[in-house]
Amino acid sequence: MHILRIFRKSSPQFHSFERVFAQVGLPEGSTDTLQDWHLPEGKADPISILKNCRAAAAQKADVYHITGLAHYLMLALPAKKTVLTIHDSVFLYRHKGFKRWMMKKLFLDWPVKRAKVITTISQQSKDEIVQHTGTNPDKIRVIYNPVDKHIYHRPKTFHAERPVFLFIGVTPNKNLANTLEALKGIPCHLIMVGNFIGEALDLLEKSGLSFEIRKNLSDQQMADAYADADIVLFASVYEGFGLPIIEGQKAGRAVLTSNVEPMKTVAGKGACLVNPHQIESIREGILRLISDTNYREALISEGFTNVIQFEPKYIEQQYVEVYRYMKSFKNYELTINN
Repeated sequence: MHILRIFRKSSPQFHSFERVFAQVGLPEGSTDTLQDWHLPEGKADPISILKNCRAAAAQKADVYHITGLAHYLMLALPAKKTVLTIHDSVFLYRHKGFKRWMMKKLFLDWPVKRAKVITTISQQSKDEIVQHTGTNPDKIRVIYNPVDKHIYHRPKTFHAERPVFLFIGVTPNKNLANTLEALKGIPCHLIMVGNFIGEALDLLEKSGLSFEIRKNLSDQQMADAYADADIVLFASVYEGFGLPIIEGQKAGRAVLTSNVEPMKTVAGKGACLVNPHQIESIREGILRLISDTNYREALISEGFTNVIQFEPKYIEQQYVEVYRYMKSFKNYELTINN
């Protein structure tokens, strides 16, 4: 069986999907083959979409896997041979009017209707897909994101007097403004991962906090960022999953995240949960992590236990089962037709 995983156009600025699936391959000794292929166009205008559809349709495979974002490719590929992964529905909240309607049709309604098998990364994302499209939930399988293989645990003395916080991401859902407001007056240093420009950079500079910006990080550099931190701050208002939660847990760092789905399920018992919409709640969580050693160390211990279920070997096997189902599903259909 030859499996073709299809990714958006390669870009140094956007590689989250690629990082996720780089952890997931085929079991050792497998006779199947796995190929990763990137789309030629990176935009979502009609001409680029058409070019991407034509290019994808020209590829040959036993099973196709649309790994995210370019959901519209479902309209160009054989439905009985194609797995569609939808990470989240956040794009619906970024547009209004006709553009939102068109985006919903191209990236959600039509692909979901045509797909025989859909995977998504959390129960929250599954519920949203069903809510927005009315599709049968039985054809959607939740497969968690794997924790990055590069993340490592380096023992570190906690700096209670001036802790180092790790903050990842620049999109509005990451809740930068509330997080910075919650940190006011707390001696600390921030490691900010992402391309902070414009309004985000202004917020940082006006906060009066000590910070450094790290961007375009390699996998190893990202792992080092976790190792350099004392606490991972991830009070996001919306996520499809929340990789920094489990990456922070694997690194053996205290994690603060939001008491909303899917973050609280992903975190298990291994994170300080706060209300991301309330600055005081975020602040109280931060101060408790700094001052309460027993609480902090208990969360870290729970994090080590929680992250085991996200190890790549377990996620890998779940995708292989989906691929094999698609292959047998196709053969079953051919047998019936004959």
